[in-house]
Amino acid sequence: SMENLDDRWKLIIDYPFDETTFSPNDDRQKCEAFKESHPEGAKTLCWIPSFFSEEAKKELGTLLILDHVLTGERFSGYANHLSPQDRQTAKSLLENQRSVLRQRVLNHLDAAYGISTARESLDTSASLELSEQFVSLQVGFDLHPPTAANLAGGLQHLLDQALAHDFPAAPDFGVEADKVSYLQKVYQYVSQAAQTTDGRIEVDRPNRSLVRQIANPLMLGEMSETHFVLGQHWKNHFTREIAKVGGTPQVSQLRQWIDQPKAMGLSKELQNLVILTYAEQTGRSFFRHNNPIDVTLKDISSDCELREQKLPDEAQWQIAVQRAKTIFGISITVLRKASTVAELEAKVQDKAKTALEHCRDYVQTLRGSLEALTLDKNCDRMSTATTTLAMLEQLSVAKAEDVVDELGGVAIATSESAMSECLKKAAILTGTLDGISWDIFQGIANLTDERQPKAKAILDTLAQALSSDEHVIALGPQLKQSQPQAVRLLTTPPKPKSKSQTEMPTPPVISPTLQPVEGQIGSETTVIRIVSQDSKADLELKAAKALLTDLGKKLKPGENMRLSISWIIEECDHSE
Repeated sequence: SMENLDDRWKLIIDYPFDETTFSPNDDRQKCEAFKESHPEGAKTLCWIPSFFSEEAKKELGTLLILDHVLTGERFSGYANHLSPQDRQTAKSLLENQRSVLRQRVLNHLDAAYGISTARESLDTSASLELSEQFVSLQVGFDLHPPTAANLAGGLQHLLDQALAHDFPAAPDFGVEADKVSYLQKVYQYVSQAAQTTDGRIEVDRPNRSLVRQIANPLMLGEMSETHFVLGQHWKNHFTREIAKVGGTPQVSQLRQWIDQPKAMGLSKELQNLVILTYAEQTGRSFFRHNNPIDVTLKDISSDCELREQKLPDEAQWQIAVQRAKTIFGISITVLRKASTVAELEAKVQDKAKTALEHCRDYVQTLRGSLEALTLDKNCDRMSTATTTLAMLEQLSVAKAEDVVDELGGVAIATSESAMSECLKKAAILTGTLDGISWDIFQGIANLTDERQPKAKAILDTLAQALSSDEHVIALGPQLKQSQPQAVRLLTTPPKPKSKSQTEMPTPPVISPTLQPVEGQIGSETTVIRIVSQDSKADLELKAAKALLTDLGKKLKPGENMRLSISWIIEECDHSE
């Protein structure tokens, strides 16, 4: 069938012989009849040979017989009547004859299909002019007779013509341009050239020929003897096309524009190299569903957008890259280009939003902890926490294009490493501080007995941990140690004083004379005088009760007596 519903070309090759009632002219007329009945045409090529002469057909028949006889073990069956020696001689003669005939048939084929002009191989009554043997059924496309040394070359030439018709602007590469490893080397120099002020970069000697054979035909720039200079062709071409439609271009649009005004027939990988070069030159980055994505020469989704992005100042960029790593733990290549800038912005902002609430809780909890122990809030740990929180708040609400500037200008209260620890451990530290009973530490702070020095040592150590940055003193281990120490100290009673340390109060020496003391008891004036005084020490409970009973017996009826008492109770442990 001459019809072709495929986008690819179809090639029909006829035999150089037919039934006696048909000739090559009949094949040619069929092609013309198809064109008339199918005005839309078809992507089909017809290669119509002239017919073999009778001699050529006989030689072809003999060759087929010899091929059949000499294939596999068949010859032994046909030559079993010969002696072994004659059998080998006969086989050699037949093989030589087959070799000669194969070459003659190949010559006949070259003549029949228009590769050579050996007319003796052809039936002069069943042959076509060379220009009539190659027919295109595609409207507007005429085939030319191929110039080639053999049938394979002729076929290649016919297909080249067809592809050139489809892709008239196809570059003529001097190397296997679809090879990804080659394209990656070219892209390496194109990318570096895009970062220079003049678009010029020296190419290593081993890669100069490769860059020249790919970059020059692809109109990416010009590879001179030693340097590659980035060109403006694609930048200008895409800029004009974007201006026609407006908005942010998609990769699918760029792929269409590559084939305008004439189709180039580039592979996806070569198209990707052109698109990546344009992105480098114009500071655009790839977004898919509003998220920045990494693309490669092998894979760029056609539904990606190329968003224009103003590149930050080089010095500010270097600071941002460093702080992204030291504070956020995000590694970004230092090469300042649209894709790396977008990657830093997205990753830093995402991490800032994730850590914001944890850091906010940490600052609040730390402030309460310092207040509970009446410690100075202008300490390193608090400064680091508040500075880190301020940074996260700024980055979380910043526009994507401002992230680099915000990160580069952020205040560093203590150190970047301290802020990194704060950011990583904020949630853990908040939980640690929330789990502490600060009233225990407040309790030991109020001790005034012999436990006071130990209490002071515990509180000083704790204060140092709360005031220092996390990377200087880890707060969790210190609290784990300090809290049990405080509990033990608070629950341990003070040691009792020995007898030698016990001093009984020495009563004042007052003479037993009348000591009038004026005071109101009811409506009468009361006069108080000392009747008797004494002191006893080291009494057991039984003796103390007896003393009080004895004093009560000395009271006279009607007397209004008062007794002043002071005491110390001591517990004694008796051992054998």
